Amino acid sequence: MRKKFKNNNMKNRKYADGYLPKIAYHISKSNSEEVDHFTERHESKYGKLNANDINKIIDMVMELAVK
Repeated sequence: MRKKFKNNNMKNRKYADGYLPKIAYHISKSNSEEVDHFTERHESKYGKLNANDINKIIDMVMELAVK
């Protein structure tokens, strides 16, 4: 019997990256309270952050840094 897990596949969702852009934005602003808040919201809805999520966040932060 297969165990059912939360759908961590964010394809076909209105917000494909969930709260990752908000996490990246607040990291770029050094706002740790908001980073924690949106990380908790993301994980409660989509599951724990994985390596792919963290890489996306890093890329988003880097993009924000050059703007």
